[in-house]
Amino acid sequence: MRYINFIALFLACLFNKKSSHTLIFKIKNINKTPIRNGYICIQSLKTKKFFILKTDSNGRAVMRNICCGVYKVKACGDGYKDKFFNINVCKDRVYNINLCEVNYSKNRIYGYIRDDKNKIIENALVVLYEVIGDKKYKPIKFTNSDFTGEYNFIDVPKGTYIVKGIK
Repeated sequence: MRYINFIALFLACLFNKKSSHTLIFKIKNINKTPIRNGYICIQSLKTKKFFILKTDSNGRAVMRNICCGVYKVKACGDGYKDKFFNINVCKDRVYNINLCEVNYSKNRIYGYIRDDKNKIIENALVVLYEVIGDKKYKPIKFTNSDFTGEYNFIDVPKGTYIVKGIK
């Protein structure tokens, strides 16, 4: 009889287990002011599936029906330093994220690296070239694209530049 009760309890737990969850992200600056129109980028480490959420006027973004698993997260907002972290989704959860402002003393060049089918290219080598003459270029900065395909060059002096991504 105990064996049957154990099996019944096990099956009840197994079938009542929630397979999808709701995540709430609240993005604020260091002064606790909500960051409007910020982004949360979520990528499953298992399937590589990619989701992008935009924050509302309260700095809040909601992801519903996300399956259990491990995900890479990027929190970002215009004028703020990106924050990267991994999460293990196994229950509903609220994430409070504080972003620091970036002080660009000069200019910033940024963009996204994608292939000809518009697929994100992660971890591509991105080179910033200064144009020094007719079809003459001098490499001046290097970086890698993140898991969203984004690259950033900061403190770029005024001038004419081209950017090339290499995978």
